[in-house]
Amino acid sequence: MLPSAARGTKPSALPRLRLSSPDALVTGIKPSDDGQALIVRLWGAAGRAVQTDIVWSEPAPKRLWRSDASERPLQPLEGRLTIPAWGLVTVRVDLGTGPNPARVRARPQAKRPGPVTGYGLIRVIRG
Repeated sequence: MLPSAARGTKPSALPRLRLSSPDALVTGIKPSDDGQALIVRLWGAAGRAVQTDIVWSEPAPKRLWRSDASERPLQPLEGRLTIPAWGLVTVRVDLGTGPNPARVRARPQAKRPGPVTGYGLIRVIRG
C-alpha cells in the first residue's frame, strides 16, 4: 500500500444532522435498501416521551417520512418529532436525488453467498 494525497473537495466540518433534545440519540444512519434515501434511527434515551427537532446541514432534505423496519415511507413528518420513552423511531430522509419515495416499491433483497461470521450486524458501506 502506498500513501497518496487526498483529492476532491474538503468534507464539511458540520455534522450531517443534530437533535435539539439531549434525551434523543441517533443510533444509526445508512442508505435505504432501495438506494433512494437515507434511513435515520433515533432512540428516546429518557424514561419519558421526548420531543426533538432534527436540524440538518446543507443540503437539507427534500422530505422526511416516519418509517419502520421495512424502510417504506409511512407518514410525512413535519415539525417536532416525538420519540416514545425508551423507544425507537425510524425516519426515511428523501434528499431529492431520486424518485418520490412514496412511489418506490420495496425490492426483495438478493441473498448474498458467503460464510456467516460473528459480525452479521455490521454492514460495511463503500462509496
